[in-house]
Amino acid sequence: SYPLSPADGAFDRPQETAQAIVDTSALGEGRHILFVRGQDADGNWGPVTAAFVQVAIAPQVAFTGDLTLLPGEPLSPTNLTTGSLPLSYRWDFGDGSPPSYAVAPSHTYTSTGLFTVTLVATNFIGSGSASHVVSVYLPPPQPTWLQEVYVNGTLTDAVPIVVWPGDTISIADHLNISAATGVTFSLVVTWPMPLTSTGWLTSVGGISMGTSAGMWRASGAPAHTWHAATQTFEVITSAWTRAYLTRALTVEGAAAQPSRRLILDRGDICSPVEIVALQSPSFVTVAHPLSATASVIGEMPITYAWDFGDHTTLVGIALDSISHTFETTGIYTLTLTVHNPCPSSQSKRSPIQVLSPPPDPPPDPVSYALYLPVLLKREP
Repeated sequence: SYPLSPADGAFDRPQETAQAIVDTSALGEGRHILFVRGQDADGNWGPVTAAFVQVAIAPQVAFTGDLTLLPGEPLSPTNLTTGSLPLSYRWDFGDGSPPSYAVAPSHTYTSTGLFTVTLVATNFIGSGSASHVVSVYLPPPQPTWLQEVYVNGTLTDAVPIVVWPGDTISIADHLNISAATGVTFSLVVTWPMPLTSTGWLTSVGGISMGTSAGMWRASGAPAHTWHAATQTFEVITSAWTRAYLTRALTVEGAAAQPSRRLILDRGDICSPVEIVALQSPSFVTVAHPLSATASVIGEMPITYAWDFGDHTTLVGIALDSISHTFETTGIYTLTLTVHNPCPSSQSKRSPIQVLSPPPDPPPDPVSYALYLPVLLKREP
């Protein structure tokens, strides 16, 4: 109940205007009945009068949707606004376009950028608003680069590629770039002296070439289209045993710029040994085995010599994968040295940190039961 108070400050007349402040926070939305009655100075209650109170809720504005779009992709927000009906809406999409008064409109941006979308909702209580930033962007170009290598017309994927003086090497490139518009790309090729370039044919763009390097470049090339180029080399007679042919692709605006390398070994000369990769974890724990692998190329047989830095070693043929357990903590250097009959050798190192094992988990709690004797005395 809520007491009434006189509007003029005192109940001193036969007829008064009274008022009261009623807390409606616990009342739900809709119409409620309010009962009112008065009492005179002698304590006599008058009749009960009923009044209707309409409880309404102001707009609580919210909306959601995909806020990252591509050009031409429509924005279709979901309106989550609540409040007493009727509600009216006004959408501003932040790009200078006319507003929308629909409950859940659809809008398509014609340019890229950041746009602030604002929804204003109004009912007879008042108004509320909510805003989100929409990003309309062009995704970076994504290249798909396929490469085929032929030696004297035969496709090969060997590593290394064994060639002889007088052989012909052909490299066919197939490039497809996913992008919204035309793309600019370049493929820079550097070849060693044992090779001489005898031709380079392309389906798009142009070629610039020197004695040991060249570039295939295209500007405004169609996206989502396969572009092809084939470069041919002749292996010449010279004093060489191993050579590297490097190729670097640059796509304007792309996040990744891939590169590749071909390893060439001369077939009539012993192929030197080379550690292509040494893989091992950077840390292990005491009593936990360390596993390491190596990728090695060269004339067979290849001898592997592993030094773990803790005064232990392991030597043998074809030991490209090993396991070792350290007994004490510390920082050690894992060293792999390989050699073959050419003779040739190479070493690579990798630091290893050996840590203490984690502590044992605490034991499970133990429960105890305590039994106390109870003495009962019978009264006589």
